[in-house]
Amino acid sequence: MGASRHNSRPKVHSTMCNELSLMLDKVSSILPSIEAAQPGCKAGVEELCNLYSIVDKGKLIIQNSIECSSLYLAITSEATAMRCERIKNSLRRSLFLIQNMVEPLLANEVADVHNDLRDLKFIVAPTEEDAGNAILEMLRQSEVTHELELETFLLAASKLNITTPKAILTERRAIKKLLTKINGTDPKKEGILKYLLYLVRRYGKNTKPETGEKNNNVNAAAEIMSSDLVNGISTPQRCISNVESGNVRYDDQNNLVGAAHRLQSYAAQCL
Repeated sequence: MGASRHNSRPKVHSTMCNELSLMLDKVSSILPSIEAAQPGCKAGVEELCNLYSIVDKGKLIIQNSIECSSLYLAITSEATAMRCERIKNSLRRSLFLIQNMVEPLLANEVADVHNDLRDLKFIVAPTEEDAGNAILEMLRQSEVTHELELETFLLAASKLNITTPKAILTERRAIKKLLTKINGTDPKKEGILKYLLYLVRRYGKNTKPETGEKNNNVNAAAEIMSSDLVNGISTPQRCISNVESGNVRYDDQNNLVGAAHRLQSYAAQCL
């Protein structure tokens, strides 16, 4: 079954996933013919296995974009684009090698697919880039206030269409699912996810299907601050209770800045 046969659409990276799906479908369409040709040499068998493996990795990226947290996908957009490029390059390399191991008619088909992949581009959508950058920019600040957190979250949520109770619930469940999957094996990623979960829990109720005026955001932040004062809970303390994992601990505003550098470093490495 082709990579595009999914019951759900990616919540984020839909443009990249469309290109990736197109690429995987093109390659998958000729895999049965290559397998039937039974490239006799060991190298041919290895490259055929490589093709199947690479296609599976591409499908995992698409599935991840369907199931994963939209906020987390947004801050790792560049990493996703680079992974797609690596998959494309790996596919083209294997196809180039295989076309010299099969009979001429099939070799021409393989060459056509190889050439078709050349011009595929994986570009981060501007809205997703804006959402990811907004979160990263917030974490670069020396002081993170409720107003800034709220404004940043509402901006990111609006860009990523996390604006309904159902979407908020889906996002919260996606983050929790990732945390369960990690289960303490990756402290850096766990810390990032716990902070995102904190943002969703704290400010999710303030999202609206249609973006409100900036004053509404400020008023909402003021209401939250007033509630905290009544309950005797400050922003740093709330961060302690909601965001702590291994060596990543958001226990004061300065640590949020350090977390930003860890986040950016991690986002550059993995999805």
